[in-house]
Amino acid sequence: MITTAYGTFYNVTGSHSVASVVADFLSDADAEWREQIETNGTLDAIIKDYANAIDSALPDNFWLSGDEFIGPHGEDENYDETTLDDLREAVETVDLAEIVKRHDEAATKNAMDAITEAVNARTAAAAQLDAADEGVAEAVRAALKLEVPATTVAEHLRVTRARVYQIRDGRR
Repeated sequence: MITTAYGTFYNVTGSHSVASVVADFLSDADAEWREQIETNGTLDAIIKDYANAIDSALPDNFWLSGDEFIGPHGEDENYDETTLDDLREAVETVDLAEIVKRHDEAATKNAMDAITEAVNARTAAAAQLDAADEGVAEAVRAALKLEVPATTVAEHLRVTRARVYQIRDGRR
């Protein structure tokens, strides 16, 4: 197929790039959320999906290459007199809000999954700590039963003598 550039993204949309359309669309969103999606890669994914959706919406034998619309040259057998208005109408059919919503829901799910994972890890660590504390208490009781001086036990534990007795008695 013989191809030619039909026009730039600006000629068709009035915006300089796919990224600038997305940036304009998100400009009124919460600044903290925008920073978050930029940091975690969601913004790049939105831009990519928007560009792919535009590409899919274009007439047959047309595609978006960077910031240019490419299609059949007038001498090509696939040429069909598609105009910039036709390309503009195709771009306007793409629902950027739906793409953003889909990515926002995915980002929210990922954040909630990360919270769940962190809580589970903390719960497991707390259980290990409780088991370790019980092991220390058993060792303290055994040492004191063998009449090891409480001050010696305290030095090894790096706690006060009073704390040794608290541990022995199960007082937190």
